[in-house]
Amino acid sequence: FDELLRFLKKKKLNSRCVCKDWRAIIDARRLLRADLLPLSLASIIISFDMLDLSDFFDRPSSTGRPAISARIHDCLPSTAEKSPVRDHCNGLLLLHNGWVVNPATRWAVLLPPCPARCTTTEADFYHRYLVYDPTVSTHFEVFRVPGFYYYHRHVDHVLEESEWPPSLYTMHVYSSRSGHWEERSFVREGDAAGTVSDSRLHGRKCYAVCWQGALYVDCLNHFLRISLSNSKYQVIKPPVGLGSGWAVDQEKYLGKSEKGVYYASLGDNSFLSIWILTESSNQMEWVLKLNNLDTRSLNCYSQDHGPWVSQDINYESYFPNDEKKAQVEENFEWSSDDDDALNNENRVKKYDPAGIGILGFHPRKEIIFLSKSVQTGYAYHLKSSRIQTLGNIYPTRYQDILLPHEHNIRESFPYTPCWMRGFPEKKLA
Repeated sequence: FDELLRFLKKKKLNSRCVCKDWRAIIDARRLLRADLLPLSLASIIISFDMLDLSDFFDRPSSTGRPAISARIHDCLPSTAEKSPVRDHCNGLLLLHNGWVVNPATRWAVLLPPCPARCTTTEADFYHRYLVYDPTVSTHFEVFRVPGFYYYHRHVDHVLEESEWPPSLYTMHVYSSRSGHWEERSFVREGDAAGTVSDSRLHGRKCYAVCWQGALYVDCLNHFLRISLSNSKYQVIKPPVGLGSGWAVDQEKYLGKSEKGVYYASLGDNSFLSIWILTESSNQMEWVLKLNNLDTRSLNCYSQDHGPWVSQDINYESYFPNDEKKAQVEENFEWSSDDDDALNNENRVKKYDPAGIGILGFHPRKEIIFLSKSVQTGYAYHLKSSRIQTLGNIYPTRYQDILLPHEHNIRESFPYTPCWMRGFPEKKLA
């Protein structure tokens, strides 16, 4: 982004010598202002099981702007169903109820109904993924990627043994430019991942990443690289060494960070491994970045307070008559730019083997965000091997909604606000 901005700024100076109309186009879109682009991490958006709304876990602001409100449903029509965030891409959010929202600019649009099935690709279900890059276009797309459930009542042996993904992969794609869904077919380059039987999903969330003109999708036992420019796609094999049981009992996270596409795997033994995807001459390979870190031995502190603050968006919705106690402010530091600026020295260390989860990657620094027991957020710095307590993520009175063993984080997304305007649809009130 920095190199792109420097290039555009140079072009901007030259363009101002061309014509008045060209200058007006540049200024109207405000494409060259770095403070409007989704470059800074503001929050981690967390969706908890059985809670209607996704919470915003906010980092301290370094720009002077107030925290972006998690109350995005307050701006939707009263008839809109409350539902959590299902995907995020460069500042846009895709809600489960079909709304695409920009919380920073208070803009939203409802996706039209999508045809139930593709005409040429058979599937049990479809995952929807946002594709949006404001440095390229003000328009966005939503890809509806077909897949198969792990559990199914009727077994079609011919289907089970057919190759997957198919040589011609057809999916529905919504374009904000046209305002409707259309079937789009992608031709596979290279081999398939295996058969339909090999590729059935176990019901967990499969994350996706938009990076340098392609959409990368986690599909359990393989990855897809869908080109956004030439209607082709490739199958990427999983990292070597994950083992035969990795598909069921390990937590995964496909994300974007400092050097591109990153992949994290956390097994039920709490060992964390991270890979970076490298591409050279159309050959893609996972390079190991972190090998079997025992997260149980991390400095998980007994104190769960930190500089980050949860907006606790579900509390008033579920318990409108409660009087919530004011949060106690403490002197904490957070700096993603300085790996050594960690203020954990005065905290009590406590070994806690409770469940560790993955919240996502810092989009511009080699930092992975983790959670402990669905209660506390942490930042693990890959370069310095340091851990920082961020703060409490546990929803107030969550135990009154679900039993403790049912508490779970369904999805989470590091959120980078985009302040760009120019969408064709109306702005929210």
